[in-house]
Amino acid sequence: MSRRALRPEDQAWLGPMLKHYGDELLEDHPRPTVAERRMVEIATLARGGACLVLDALKAVNGAAEMMPLLSTLTRVLQLERATLGDLGLERKARPAEDVMALLAAPAEDAQLAPAH
Repeated sequence: MSRRALRPEDQAWLGPMLKHYGDELLEDHPRPTVAERRMVEIATLARGGACLVLDALKAVNGAAEMMPLLSTLTRVLQLERATLGDLGLERKARPAEDVMALLAAPAEDAQLAPAH
């Protein structure tokens, strides 16, 4: 997110967070193409927008003020999610565990262990 686009008071807390976020995304692509770098920039902008909306929600007085912010939050989170998917960072389903192995494993939580 461009530093000029942020108010100084937002730059203080959001700037370092967004730099870290973008840097972490680039770690997944050691030699990013120009397109991948642009996608990281878009994901970072969307994350910054989501953080600003969440910050603005703290000062809301009533549903009439909240609804436009929630709508905006939904849009920027969808943009971030789509961008991460385009970068190949979408959530992937874990392989299903063997049901018989799960049933044979000892209960790790005492509350789940059968009473004797």
